[in-house]
Amino acid sequence: MPFKAPPAPVTAVICTRHRGDAIVRAAASVLANDHPALRLIVIDQSVDDRSEHALRELRADARLTYVRSASVGVSRARNEGLRLAETDVVCITDDDCEAPPTWLREMQRLFAWYPHVIAAFCSVRAGPHDELTGFIPTYECPGTRVIGHRSGKRTARGIGAGMAVRRKEILELGGFDEQLGPGARFPACEDGDIIIRAILHGHQVCETDRTHVIHHGVRTWQEGKLLSKRDWVGIGAACAKPLRAGEWAFAPSAAYELLVKGMGPPLRDVMHGRAPRGSARGMHFLNGFIRGLLTPIDRRHLVFEPRHFPFRVKA
Repeated sequence: MPFKAPPAPVTAVICTRHRGDAIVRAAASVLANDHPALRLIVIDQSVDDRSEHALRELRADARLTYVRSASVGVSRARNEGLRLAETDVVCITDDDCEAPPTWLREMQRLFAWYPHVIAAFCSVRAGPHDELTGFIPTYECPGTRVIGHRSGKRTARGIGAGMAVRRKEILELGGFDEQLGPGARFPACEDGDIIIRAILHGHQVCETDRTHVIHHGVRTWQEGKLLSKRDWVGIGAACAKPLRAGEWAFAPSAAYELLVKGMGPPLRDVMHGRAPRGSARGMHFLNGFIRGLLTPIDRRHLVFEPRHFPFRVKA
């Protein structure tokens, strides 16, 4: 019988801030994965110690590393996790998610199949909730596919609640842009930005429906308006960086985000006699895009310079 080597070690990173004991479900689900060589790193940016206390029992598991961080912002926390990890593949999920038992194996397997892929995304599905009072952000991957061309970003919509990266390559890319994402000046699209930068630097990204995470983060419909503003400001800022760096071949993808994904849905509503939904998306995109164009960047890594911000963008 041929010898089958065990899978290489893998690290999972969960970043949390002011979620109290909600982090326990996410952490416990990762530790319950069937991977034989996993490590979980929790980066806690909370000011209080509720999450630290809630994790007390799980911290008896030697596979869990808990880190209190004075930093703010999910991108900073993820970069801290990447620097602490020692494995080639690092899987990332959010503190309001739940991973199935095979999640780590399935995500790690993608990098063995596709050696030029440095970032991979799985489906993100909604947990139980009352659809009359709120919604949960989700993303269903349309199969398993590899994207390596600029135009592919137009349909690659993976989100950071279910992703994995090659640690070394992402750090060489400059890590997550710390001026993008929740808690940063441009408060979203740190995940989409990784897709853009990976492709522009000649790498590939992957999406798969072979696995998923369950998202339990319910938003009210009123909160959805604020979430939309946050997201589209971030998308606009992320799309501005390649153009500021002279990557003009990315212009059609930036235009696609604005015209097709941003302005298209409300225009279709009007054409069909319905009240337009998301009519402010285009305005929020342009808000982030113009401010992104005016913000200096590190042209090598395509990340915003941290010390030069003429504007503060509110979530």
